[in-house]
Amino acid sequence: MAAIRAGWLVIAVIHGLAVLRSPAVAGAITGCEAIADKDFSAVPDAPTEITEATLSDSKDRNPQHCRVRGYVAPQVGFEIRLPSDWNGKVLFIGCAGSCGTLLSEQGVCDRYLPKGYACLVSDMGHKGSGLMWAYNNLQAEIDFAHRGTHVATLAAKAIIERFYGRKARKSYFMGCSTGGRQGLIAAQRFPWDFDGIVAGAPIVDTTAHNLYHLWVARVAAQNGQTRDLLTAPAIELIHNAAIRSCDLDDGVKDEIISDPMSCSFHPSELVCTAKAQKNCLTRAQVEVSTKMYAGVITESGEQLQPGVTAGSERYWTALMTPERVNTIFDRFRYSTFIPDPGPTWNAADFNFNDDYKRLGNIGPLLSASNPDLRRFKSAGGKLITYAGWDDVYVSPAKIVDYYQTVERTMGGRQSTADFFRLFLLPGVTHCSGGKGADSADFLTALEDWVERGRAPDAILTAHAQPQTIAFSERYPYRDFPREDADVAFTRPIYPYPSYFKYKGHGDPKDAMNFYEVESNATTR
Repeated sequence: MAAIRAGWLVIAVIHGLAVLRSPAVAGAITGCEAIADKDFSAVPDAPTEITEATLSDSKDRNPQHCRVRGYVAPQVGFEIRLPSDWNGKVLFIGCAGSCGTLLSEQGVCDRYLPKGYACLVSDMGHKGSGLMWAYNNLQAEIDFAHRGTHVATLAAKAIIERFYGRKARKSYFMGCSTGGRQGLIAAQRFPWDFDGIVAGAPIVDTTAHNLYHLWVARVAAQNGQTRDLLTAPAIELIHNAAIRSCDLDDGVKDEIISDPMSCSFHPSELVCTAKAQKNCLTRAQVEVSTKMYAGVITESGEQLQPGVTAGSERYWTALMTPERVNTIFDRFRYSTFIPDPGPTWNAADFNFNDDYKRLGNIGPLLSASNPDLRRFKSAGGKLITYAGWDDVYVSPAKIVDYYQTVERTMGGRQSTADFFRLFLLPGVTHCSGGKGADSADFLTALEDWVERGRAPDAILTAHAQPQTIAFSERYPYRDFPREDADVAFTRPIYPYPSYFKYKGHGDPKDAMNFYEVESNATTR
């Protein structure tokens, strides 16, 4: 794999540039506990109270740092870790799922403290992983929707300035899924908070996202009661047929579809006939799988949310477990309507042709779909968004649709690419994982763009071993492996609408043997 890296010398050198650290302020760390006594109640728009400040001990594997916890009134909890060898930058790592925890407790700062970042996380205004916190609690929903990210950032910047004696010279945000939504909302509503944002698998439209998961629960999982329609053999049959149809579109046989929107496979090709009763689908199975691909469509033909993409079939069952279905039901019980109907809400009563019109109250709070990013661009901000094509939790097609809308709003492709680029990862699932190359270094690419003006025309990705790793090592994305022995294969990824294609010669495991082509497909 040494040849693979050597071939990507330009990217490797750019991404390997040493970060120039700002000199540590004498006595800053020795004043760790004293920061708790400082008054931050007058931080504009973010009245802050510090509840705890402790110096890391010898048992902590990270470099010495001050761990500061607090909240912004009334309830947005945060933690910021302040390293003694500070690089002058603050990095906010977004939360996951419904938030409610400080992800620093799961080690998400461990990759960045050794590099000198002040690392910030937030619980987004509530505690616990369930959804009862949102039950007719509008303040908590506002904090979760957009306020929490903003006020935690304001608080952190004030604490940093007091602690180190100077302002952070650069501010970055990274997150995936809910964290990706946080990133987009920051660019749209608070364009001066961050110099650069990495928004992975962002939930662009939360209400439409929830509609799709309810749709799957209704049509495929029979409201969580059964998965008899899309059995494991049926799903495998569909997946294998999709791979046969479109795997070679990129020139290499690897069981990965690189441009799913150009894939013309349709499950009706597998319907059983009088002559073929084995290795085929019933008409009911064809109907359900077709709805999985198509997404939420009303009787009038309006698509409310795109469906899954060809190649993702093996991950469909994750959407159909009773636990997953109940989580979706809870979203509608406690966090989708105003007022929330509560535990008596019955999914079977939801009418997809009309009831989506009732979601206009909560939708704007959570929406990250505003394509007008003129203020973010004017402020000098840079935005990298990535998504896995095999993601069944957050629709990559919806993300593509958003990017296309931004292009139309911001004056075209080049005008948009000057500050915003979308990267789509074939064979990759939600945030990371899957058969594709899911390991990359998006943060370094972002920094290189923000600080040195070098836009990411290509990013090297890898499929790394082992695939089972700790949450902190794969959120918000999995870093490019440090050891060649951990690399199974590499691929280049290019800004949308481009993807890679095999040259037809050379090692297909080596990214150097692929080139850039442009997809002509549009969103499904």
